[in-house]
Amino acid sequence: MSETKDAKAASTAPTLIVGLGGTGSKIVQKVYKQATPRQRQNIGFVVFDTDVNELREIEARTPQIHTVQTSTRLTVGEYLDVDRYSRDTWFPVNKVLNGKALTEGAGQVRAVSRLALNTAIQQGKMAPLDEAIEQLYKLKGQRLTQAPRVILVGSLCGGTGSGLILPVSMYIRNFMTTRLQQGSAIIRGFFLLPEVFYSVVKTQSEQNNLRSNAYAAVREIDAFMRKDDGSLPEQYDLHFIAPRAGSSELDEYTGKPMDFCFLFDAQNLNGMQLNSFAEYQEHAANCIYGMAIAPTSKRSNSSEDNVIREIVYNGGRNRFAGSGSSLLIYPYDDVKKYLTLRWAKESITDEWLEVDNQYHEEQETNRSKRHEGVAVAELKRYIHYVKAIDREAAERKPFGSSIRNLCISYEPDGFVERGTAWDQYLLSLNRYLDDQITVQKRQIGSLLDSINAQLGSLGDKGNKEGDDGSLSEQFLQLYKTLLGYKNATINSTAGMSQNLIFHLFKDKKDRTRTEDKFRLEYWMHKNGDKDKFIHPNAIRYLLCNLLGTLQSREYVYKEQVSEIESYWATFEEETFDMPQTENHVETPDEFFQLNHMKETTRWEAIIHSTQIKQAKGRLRDAFGTFNTETDRYWTSFLYADVYRAAIQYVEGLCAAFDAFYDALAGSIATIDRDMEQLERKYVTREGQARRYVCADAECLNGLAKEVRNTGTALDLPDALNAAIFNRMKSYALSEKKPDGERYFVETFKDTVMGNLEAQILDQHESKVNMDILKALQTEAMFKTHGEVSEVESDEARRYARDVIESTEILAQPFIESPVGKEPRVISACAYSPELEAFDAPMRREFVARYLKDGGGVEDATIERNMILFYKAVYDLRANDLSKFAPPKKADTYERQGGEYYKAYYELIQNIHPETNKSKVITPHIDRWWHIITMLPDLDEGSQERQEKAIYRAFFWGVLARYVHRITGAAGQQLYAVDTATMGVQDDALRDPLIVSNGTTCDHLYEVQDAFTIYPYLVSVVTKKIRERIDSDLYDKKNVADSILPQLLSRFELEEYPLEATAKTPGCVRSVFDLPMLIKRSTPTELYHDGMAIEMFNTILSELEDYMRHFCHEKEFAEEYGALLKQQYDLFVENAMAENKPGRLAIDSLFPYLCKVIANTLNDLGLAEQAEQARQQMNTAIGK
Repeated sequence: MSETKDAKAASTAPTLIVGLGGTGSKIVQKVYKQATPRQRQNIGFVVFDTDVNELREIEARTPQIHTVQTSTRLTVGEYLDVDRYSRDTWFPVNKVLNGKALTEGAGQVRAVSRLALNTAIQQGKMAPLDEAIEQLYKLKGQRLTQAPRVILVGSLCGGTGSGLILPVSMYIRNFMTTRLQQGSAIIRGFFLLPEVFYSVVKTQSEQNNLRSNAYAAVREIDAFMRKDDGSLPEQYDLHFIAPRAGSSELDEYTGKPMDFCFLFDAQNLNGMQLNSFAEYQEHAANCIYGMAIAPTSKRSNSSEDNVIREIVYNGGRNRFAGSGSSLLIYPYDDVKKYLTLRWAKESITDEWLEVDNQYHEEQETNRSKRHEGVAVAELKRYIHYVKAIDREAAERKPFGSSIRNLCISYEPDGFVERGTAWDQYLLSLNRYLDDQITVQKRQIGSLLDSINAQLGSLGDKGNKEGDDGSLSEQFLQLYKTLLGYKNATINSTAGMSQNLIFHLFKDKKDRTRTEDKFRLEYWMHKNGDKDKFIHPNAIRYLLCNLLGTLQSREYVYKEQVSEIESYWATFEEETFDMPQTENHVETPDEFFQLNHMKETTRWEAIIHSTQIKQAKGRLRDAFGTFNTETDRYWTSFLYADVYRAAIQYVEGLCAAFDAFYDALAGSIATIDRDMEQLERKYVTREGQARRYVCADAECLNGLAKEVRNTGTALDLPDALNAAIFNRMKSYALSEKKPDGERYFVETFKDTVMGNLEAQILDQHESKVNMDILKALQTEAMFKTHGEVSEVESDEARRYARDVIESTEILAQPFIESPVGKEPRVISACAYSPELEAFDAPMRREFVARYLKDGGGVEDATIERNMILFYKAVYDLRANDLSKFAPPKKADTYERQGGEYYKAYYELIQNIHPETNKSKVITPHIDRWWHIITMLPDLDEGSQERQEKAIYRAFFWGVLARYVHRITGAAGQQLYAVDTATMGVQDDALRDPLIVSNGTTCDHLYEVQDAFTIYPYLVSVVTKKIRERIDSDLYDKKNVADSILPQLLSRFELEEYPLEATAKTPGCVRSVFDLPMLIKRSTPTELYHDGMAIEMFNTILSELEDYMRHFCHEKEFAEEYGALLKQQYDLFVENAMAENKPGRLAIDSLFPYLCKVIANTLNDLGLAEQAEQARQQMNTAIGK
């Protein structure tokens, strides 16, 4: 989404978005990118993960996102050695986990993630989260009118993220309530379900782990939400304990972990799916944006307020929800890119690269020849380029001729060549250099005047008598002046050269519009017009010709400099050396001193001699030549040095252009491919929650016809030509060269494509930069008429309406349709106010009808080229969703258990009560929470069935003596499984039973607890009894010979033996004794009548079910009644026999049980037996 354009943008409630684990972190980053800078002012972003490298990358890319690392290099075992509370109370200690390093992640074990978080809290590593929360409440000069929002996002089914859901949500609630005294924050969870990950998690075992983790996480969330709502049954003593930051103390977190829990599935309400895991992540980010940031969030918030009444009605279990979003979008940037590619294809033809292709072919041929031993001269690329263009021009090929003509100036008639650009450039450059020499010489004008004056006066005074000494001094002084001029010339030209070289060839400024003819860029103008720049190929032709000319002329000037410097080097020897002094070259001082002495001894004789005159003339000529050569040095040196720098500069430009054209070949080769990809990219297809407008192949080609490029291969925009040259110049002048291939590819993308794009917008912006409604109208025209019409027809409006409605359907919440109820979907959409900015009544009516009336909100944060749709469904219970639902069998239909439900219960039934002996790890973040009495199930029916299964297994286990008393190592009496009696070989069942407090089982009431915490034992006992019953049924045994009567005939309990009496000679127990004995066994503070009554109801149910299997319908009442009466009689007799002072066997529970049995007999039509039962009861209780 783009940045807010004005103050009318919808204000976002203070919001904290927290990503849990790798998936959550990625989604948070996507939401961050969608939010505008203005929106981010009210949003905090936090991510939790164990991967330190991933967190560092997030910090580097987006430092505004706070990061919390929940792991160190410690292993699980090392953590537990420090955190004894976790080890002793809730963590599933297991050897397999002890050696696991937390830096490796949680490995789908949710409890490991909680353990790591505890350590992070203790070590004060939660500071980034604390800071982000506190920032929501800091004064910002704004009135806080909305309660803060918190959204936790992550996977429901992994290890790291899923294990953090409850701890982090409870931490945030606790922090806000206790530290900030803010209890009004609304916390939402947004969690991805297992199917979303199936494309990346392939194996069945791993998928089952995901499913069981998801069920466990939702079961935890459901229980703690119910606890805060007050709807959690009293039997559950549920607490969440966590360490206190920077302390060894512990805190209990209270409050709802979240107000609403959004589940994100792989299919929406209509059963439609997305195409990839990446699209699911993108869609999840879109949903969160629509839920929490976009203007559609207002609709979502008000909907949640309306759900509160229904939540109360449903006991707080319907806080689950689903959401979905969709985008109707005209992909303006990609449409613009496509049109730019079309223009590039039309502008940059194969002719651009024809010469370069020839060069590379010849190079390859030469390499082959050299490999064969043939001597082949080096092929210089710049020479090859010039010859190739000249050859094309000579053959009158259009491209080559045009390139050459751009570098030639003509007479007004247009036929006679006036000169080449490179020659005219050098002519102008030389003039400029000459002017600079003239200016520089003015600074030593007095020195030059002195030399000229001295040269002019030499010899005049020497003709006079007695002036011989003065003459020598004149010559000597003149020579010294000439030497000074020479040195000044060398220094001046060197300084001038450096300044000029920088000014001409190292200045990085843009000179493409220069009016200075001494600058190379001037000669790249078309016909001297500074606003028109020649084609890049013409620039290359100019540069290659210039390079050759510079090299030849620089050689001449270098030779001249060498000659002058050689002349200077031999001047004194040639001028002052006296032949009569062998092996010695006189200095100027020595020369004039020696000559002076000769003249004083022989002056009178030779004063008028011809030799003296010749000597004076020779010196005068030599000094004159010295002066002339020094004058010539100015031009020769400056030209040579500037030309040398010019050669380096032009060589750099040529190399840059060569590399650019080599890269251009690859870029051009991808144009067709890139265009084809764009033509395929926006094909409307199933499996995506976006509908693209005016962007398929048909529309793109239609737009290309509307947005025509009228230029030719040589008619590039002048600004583009200039921009390409500047990029080459920048590369040539860079001291540290960037990566060549990348640089020139970027030049094509940024400079060439960027300039063409600018040209498209300059000429055709209204046809390209369309809002979403204009794009819909344009698409309608292409689809119905094949061309664009300016008239907004009814047909186009109907087309736009249909597209909008179909896109809204794509926003269906990504959650399965609830079982047995019609979901109530809340709809909203957001669009740019620019859609109504036009003075067009029909458009305003269209927006009002199809956007506003559907919950639409206009907001400046939404781009004009898109419409955002958002839908949410509330009032869901987890068991409304088939994947979480238990199996169900009704008269009219039968339903299998959901895949999450089945995976979860298949796993937990194998959890051993002693975690160090367990072969599987609990999917919960507490080692006891899989137990039905510790945490309620998601479904009441499933809860009830599991509880009955425990009572049933307990009943049969005790009755069949599958559980019996043994003598422990210390001599104590303990309960254990009698595997021999049961007929199973299972090491997991050999040890004494364990109860929920971790001790061995030594009392009857604890046997039931042992069954409760050991689902595997329940399933084994149930299976074994079922096998024995089925065997009897298969053998068609009558009731008397079947297993139940046999077991009843010898039912005893070692812990509570019966004393033999006349009426109970065999000390046999009645099954109805069990409820009474459970009450006797259970400590008063732990007992409630519901325990015994539930056991009693299970016994009645099992007896009835058993008899129905073995009796014909006509016989059932009589046979079942007889069994009840027989067990009832025994029950009453045993109670009366055991009812002694200090041990009452007849109490308030006894008559309740008797009445139920009597009523059951009565319901069977056995009124006489029922009455007998009542009389027996009265006798027993003393009535």
